[in-house]
Amino acid sequence: MTSLKENQTAWIVCKFGGTSVSSVTCWQNIKAICQKHLKQGLKPLLVCSAASRITNLLVQLLNDARNGNYADCLTTVKTIYVNLAAELEIDPTVLTKNFQELQQLCEGIALLNEVSPRIHARILAQGELILTLIGEAFLRKQGLNCVRIDARDHLQIQKQGIHKNYLSAQCHTEFDHKLSENLTGIYAEILITQGFIAGNEKHETVLLGRGGSDTSAAYFAAKLQAKACEIWTDVPGIYTANPKLIPEARLLTDLDYDEVQEIASVGGKVLHPNCIEPLRLHKIPLHVKFTERPEHPGSIASYNVTQNKLPIKSIITQYKVYLISIDTIRMWQHVGFLADIFACFQKYEISVNLVSTSESNVSVSLDPTDGGDHEKIEALLVELNKFSKATLIGPCASISLVGRNIRAVLHQVSDLFSVFESQKVHLLSQAANDLNLTFVVDEEQAERLAKKLHVILIEQNHTSHYLSKSWLEEFGEIQPRPTPWWQDKKLALLELAQTNSPVYVYDSEILTLNAKGLLNFK
Repeated sequence: MTSLKENQTAWIVCKFGGTSVSSVTCWQNIKAICQKHLKQGLKPLLVCSAASRITNLLVQLLNDARNGNYADCLTTVKTIYVNLAAELEIDPTVLTKNFQELQQLCEGIALLNEVSPRIHARILAQGELILTLIGEAFLRKQGLNCVRIDARDHLQIQKQGIHKNYLSAQCHTEFDHKLSENLTGIYAEILITQGFIAGNEKHETVLLGRGGSDTSAAYFAAKLQAKACEIWTDVPGIYTANPKLIPEARLLTDLDYDEVQEIASVGGKVLHPNCIEPLRLHKIPLHVKFTERPEHPGSIASYNVTQNKLPIKSIITQYKVYLISIDTIRMWQHVGFLADIFACFQKYEISVNLVSTSESNVSVSLDPTDGGDHEKIEALLVELNKFSKATLIGPCASISLVGRNIRAVLHQVSDLFSVFESQKVHLLSQAANDLNLTFVVDEEQAERLAKKLHVILIEQNHTSHYLSKSWLEEFGEIQPRPTPWWQDKKLALLELAQTNSPVYVYDSEILTLNAKGLLNFK
């Protein structure tokens, strides 16, 4: 196998998500990022997603085309890209051929009244193909020698089932000396290509699954033995919680691959779970960066980071979680019962996330992508009820504590379980790899419980150098907290304690204020 030292070109793979490629400001930042890498002697390979909203619109276009009523949706797709081209001062005629292909594919779907996986992949791929046409033209107009390459010519998928082959394929991740030679031989400072898509042995278009652009970048980084893989997105990095829900969430500056993998797998939205493994195998650092502020340090995932002083790294909340509870006495001492159950899930292609078992019950949580497919779930319940009593519970929410050696620190977080004292916990699961502890609760309780857990486990930890500023400190408006009444009356309380202790003390002003609040409550 050829080593990194033999690969003379120092590649850096930079993936830009939908919000990071949808305005002239973003593309000016992309230009600056490329120039910085070039000055450092690195050769950028840009992996781009479709513009914001486009992939969802293309999915809608598939459904509208089946009904023969696709004109409005197709016009919306065209308008978004024509407007972006105009904003970047690019001649929109460069997009004409791709728009014509979309039109022809829609006409074919309308005639047949069906969408095959192969056509599905071809239509969704246009989001990235059109975007990179615009991106290449813009960077060249800015004086950079940028060449667009087609990802389908360079990412070869592994053979899987027919459905997965087209819509959720996986690629080989070994270092590819031929690919490195071919791309190095292209006379260009910068290469730009598409995320989300790849090619099969028939040279057909296939997809890597929704959110697959992260994975595309990881595949390219592994095959080229890149110096680093950067994921440029609309958030400053990986946080201890979702900062949109918990503004006090703090930026995690350094993580291990395992921890990032776990955060992504249990519902963290910053990275796609499949993008970690190719980088881990080749020990390629993963940088999560903020497109809006390229100078922001972001988060870095690398190999074997020691973080024993911060056992709990992140609290991830995932909504629209459904459980299936399966009760039967037949499970007791019955060889192969679990195999029978999971064969039903396999039959209906429904993925299971969490599993909890007892002598007479098996409870599982469904992947949120499957939870909305009520038709498949109803069919699964009918199948399960042939030999057990199966009940659907939900919608729920999962709250996952992600870290390292969680078992070893549970005795230090006794307050943790008091948070759930008055709440119904539908399922409790601790990962065998000791990287997460997950609670499944009623959906309406999740945000409040997650905030309490964040206070106990994260906000009270002030010593770790693996934590940077909170989102609120960097990007929000910090409101001063009111001074508790007892601090203003400290001397009077201490004097009172000398003669009457212990004693409950109330402040008349606070009682009056709260009473008025109750009177005004509607």
